[in-house]
Amino acid sequence: MDQEKENIRIALVDDEGNEHLFNEYDRVSYDGEEYVFLIPEGTIEPETAHVFKVEEKDGELVYNVVEDSDLLDKIEETWHNELKEED
Repeated sequence: MDQEKENIRIALVDDEGNEHLFNEYDRVSYDGEEYVFLIPEGTIEPETAHVFKVEEKDGELVYNVVEDSDLLDKIEETWHNELKEED
């Protein structure tokens, strides 16, 4: 992860209309798609990160939580490999 990256805050609204604030931890591309690791605001542990697929719809960014465990494993593996390449 780029340590000099600015802190990006994202507000997401759940199905019940509740707003949840997140900080972007990192991004990764996998299989031609963009994914973002978001940490709930007020926490600093990367273990609390949620992975969202980022898509553009009608000119706006849409964040869809990734729930498929196999896909999550592949995204995390890709992310770890990118981190190793940066070292």
